[in-house]
Amino acid sequence: MTGAYVSTSSGDQPRATTAHSSGNAEAPCQECAILQRQLNAARQAQSAALRRIAELEGRAHAAELGSDPFLQAHAASAEARAADAEARLAAVLASTSWRLTSPLRALLGKKPGIGRLARRTAKFAWWTVTLQLPQRLRSRRRAMEGAALGPQAAPVALSGPIRRSGVVPASQVDRIAELERSLEGLGRQVVSMASIQELERFRLDWALGSLEGVPAGIAAYHAYRDTAEYCAAYAVAEPLVSVCVATMDRADLLLERSIASLRAQSYRNLQIVVVGDNCTDDTAQRLADLRDDRIQFVNLPERGPYPRPGIDRWRVAGSNAMNHALSLCQGHFVTHLDDDDAMVPHRIEVLVRAALRDKADFLWHPFWYENRDGTWLRLGDGRFELAQMSTSTLFYHRYFARFPWDVQAFRMHEPGDWNRLRKIRLLRPRLKFVDEPLLYHHVEHSQAAFFARDGERFLE
Repeated sequence: MTGAYVSTSSGDQPRATTAHSSGNAEAPCQECAILQRQLNAARQAQSAALRRIAELEGRAHAAELGSDPFLQAHAASAEARAADAEARLAAVLASTSWRLTSPLRALLGKKPGIGRLARRTAKFAWWTVTLQLPQRLRSRRRAMEGAALGPQAAPVALSGPIRRSGVVPASQVDRIAELERSLEGLGRQVVSMASIQELERFRLDWALGSLEGVPAGIAAYHAYRDTAEYCAAYAVAEPLVSVCVATMDRADLLLERSIASLRAQSYRNLQIVVVGDNCTDDTAQRLADLRDDRIQFVNLPERGPYPRPGIDRWRVAGSNAMNHALSLCQGHFVTHLDDDDAMVPHRIEVLVRAALRDKADFLWHPFWYENRDGTWLRLGDGRFELAQMSTSTLFYHRYFARFPWDVQAFRMHEPGDWNRLRKIRLLRPRLKFVDEPLLYHHVEHSQAAFFARDGERFLE
């Protein structure tokens, strides 16, 4: 089956290491540390822009931006620092001293004046024990003298590890300010490039849609949307929902996960259409044994033809089975489910109520994505974009069942499901994002190795 078109990685993020030295080398290290804290917000904005660029890596313009090693290095560095900070915070929160001092912190929080006095007392006590008190007093006196002379002569005192070296020389302060301005300018350039790239993506989508004949159907769709026939779906208290499931020789997963989650739905008015992409196992018999008259199974006489094994086959495999399932749908609304994924029990009920309430034509929602280490990641931020949606997260008016999967989509390096959604988006239907994860998308480690069948045909 064509997988959820989500670009994720369960591998470990690269972690930055810093070699600490003594003597004159300490100041540059300290300068880097304070600069990292001061420019954290700018680098977060930069990382966000880089992620936006990476989402569209499959297209020529995006590939150009996403391959910039300088931007990638900054993104990796920021991620490593964030992970390290989270680890240190978790260690502090899990420490015995943090738990034992919890009542004291709660008391000091209620009495701000006592809290400030206690912190100052503790600070002076620590400086005394560690023999830092004379140096701290000298630094404070110099700062006060500089303030009396005016802002031009006043030295700049910074917090954190750099305090150990006293006041930062004016030359280093100027260098920090210069680096800050440079990084902020770079961040603005990245955001600008991301905006230009997004504009070009929409222009490219429209150009592709024009070549595919989509504009000719826009006026017809909007005219039909106002007819009584179209609106009938919203006039039924419990409309029929067709669920399309494509499968191939995975009867165990199909029944134990996908079909089980469908039969457990709180919404009962379902048509469950299961189409086998030329299944050769006992899928048909095991579905029949369930004796659920809502389930309809059809097995195609041939698998494909699809491309040969590889990324192109992944992009469009299962297209023929999905298209046949769409042709059998009788429901007012249509949704999908991969044969190895599972819905939460109230998914269809939530989506039906949202569609009827808002008269929405096309709905989708976030989902839980399983990493290869068994952890789960929430994906889908509400944008109608590649890498933010999955076929199994969709729920739409049956009108859109006339938009089939294009088995030739791999020639544009597009997943077949996104190729279809790109065309639907050009119609500008009434969209509704339901901000609740309603699906578990399992990692695809159970897919059997590919073996060509006797006489199997391939595209090229």
